[in-house]
Amino acid sequence: WIQIYQFTAQYSGDALKDEKERAEFLAGMAKLAANFVEAQLQQHREHLLAEQAFMQAAILDERLRDQAENFRQKIREGLMAFCTMVGTIDPPMDAELIHEAFLQLEYEHLIRKDQAFDRDRAERVLAHRFRLVFGVG
Repeated sequence: WIQIYQFTAQYSGDALKDEKERAEFLAGMAKLAANFVEAQLQQHREHLLAEQAFMQAAILDERLRDQAENFRQKIREGLMAFCTMVGTIDPPMDAELIHEAFLQLEYEHLIRKDQAFDRDRAERVLAHRFRLVFGVG
């Protein structure tokens, strides 16, 4: 996340109004986010599996639901702060959309353990999601 925050600090709100600057920013964000997902999958696979298992268990065990929701909310609060900082259209909703993209990519690669991380697809998914939250066609 530090790299992502450092990257975003290079762009002012005015710079992101320029179409070329915004496209460069979104492509860079997609690349950094894909790097983050790949690193998580390589370095913290067991942790991600435990997270997935915990969330599934919370569906069946109501005693875990509040804890699971608090966990999701903490992640989304951080993403919402980021979305607010970079000026997305609707930070709370955009945080959810970004979080869902991360979860989707993690899940896809967790179930395909023996397959290499599909960086091109990850960057395309993330770039598309970032274009949506920034209101770029």
